[in-house]
Amino acid sequence: MLDNTCLAGGGAAGARLRAVDWASNPLGPVEGWPLSLQTAVRILLSSEFPMMIHWGPELITFYNDAYAPSLGRKHPGNLGRPAYEWWSEMWDQLTPIFDRVLSGQSFFVENARYTPDRDGAQKDAYFTHCHSPLWDDQGKVAGIFLVVTETTR
Repeated sequence: MLDNTCLAGGGAAGARLRAVDWASNPLGPVEGWPLSLQTAVRILLSSEFPMMIHWGPELITFYNDAYAPSLGRKHPGNLGRPAYEWWSEMWDQLTPIFDRVLSGQSFFVENARYTPDRDGAQKDAYFTHCHSPLWDDQGKVAGIFLVVTETTR
């Protein structure tokens, strides 16, 4: 059972993450995750502020309950799956941000316009967000930590 791991708690998002078959996921069993990923996931699941993590070469996606409303019909979607599966319609917009963060730099922007598909159609949405690098246990950037507030009126 994953109730005694970094996936403990976390409301509905935590429950969904505990239901993922991690043994067949690119990240593998939770017990084998780097301490740095486990710590980031604990922070995310214990926060009431909207947060998302993308980790590893496939940028496996985690988010918390506070982030869920901004996803529309994508929630719960591909929780525990690669970021591209979440954001294929916006991949051209996100790739430069992800590349910058994966090179070790943070990225902050206020009221940025994106066009997510939330209910079957792409619509303008605005966000203030900061993407920060996440380092693995060897000190190499291995993921992205996203803190976000939707500012769409």
